[in-house]
Amino acid sequence: MWQLHNRIARVKAATADTFTLENLDATLFDADVEDMTFARKVTFDHSLATATTVSTSGGEPDDIDTTTIHANLRTTMPGLPSAASYTFDSIWDPANAALLAFRAAADAQDMRAFQFQFGSSGRSMVFAGYPWTNLLPSGSAEKDAWGKPFWRKGSPNTPFQRLLSKGSNSMLKLTPDPQFKVSVNITVPGQDAPAKIVVTYKYMPRSQAEAWTRTLEGKSDADALADIVLGWEGVDAPYSRESLEQLLDAYPAAGLELLVAFRKNLLESRQKN
Repeated sequence: MWQLHNRIARVKAATADTFTLENLDATLFDADVEDMTFARKVTFDHSLATATTVSTSGGEPDDIDTTTIHANLRTTMPGLPSAASYTFDSIWDPANAALLAFRAAADAQDMRAFQFQFGSSGRSMVFAGYPWTNLLPSGSAEKDAWGKPFWRKGSPNTPFQRLLSKGSNSMLKLTPDPQFKVSVNITVPGQDAPAKIVVTYKYMPRSQAEAWTRTLEGKSDADALADIVLGWEGVDAPYSRESLEQLLDAYPAAGLELLVAFRKNLLESRQKN
């Protein structure tokens, strides 16, 4: 049952040789019984009471192109999701047992089980992931010092990469976020000042971006942008293929401006000599 790799579930209705997983329907899982020899009981040894904020990223699936040669409309289906990651601020305390456990697991590059408890309702979520923190503080005068622990959720299709969280003393991610936002100026006929919108683009590694560029010949602006635009802000209609085509029709220069903004932010250096 590879579908259970690195997943956490509560066992119920256990017998001598069978058991049921709470809130998890495994009837369609592959019946590979040998994998179950790797199951183990999970205990939560430390509680972090000094966390102040939490943010998440990742978990979005790749788009797999399913367009056939006879189709006149491009279609996609969701592929493998990227690994989810959680980052949070914590009051810095080098003697905090939970932070020290984070550090020890990070040094060992070892997976750990995590539980989020939501208020006093008793609701919680659990998952397995790889923790990381460098226990380096940051802050400013007359304010508490803060650290940034981080963990990355593992999956059978996502090899572990040792990453640091964003912020001061951070290292470069080997796996960038699957999307990025760019402020784009759109030329409005008859107006000196352009309209500013914020566009969410799909991230592509260089090899994928170069392959995508080679497919642009013969494509309309709408077809090309549909491959890379995931959403926008500052437009009076939600993003969709139909609203994209409407924008391109209403503002003739917008197609080139959106494509240039994507290429510039993805491939061109913004470092000054």
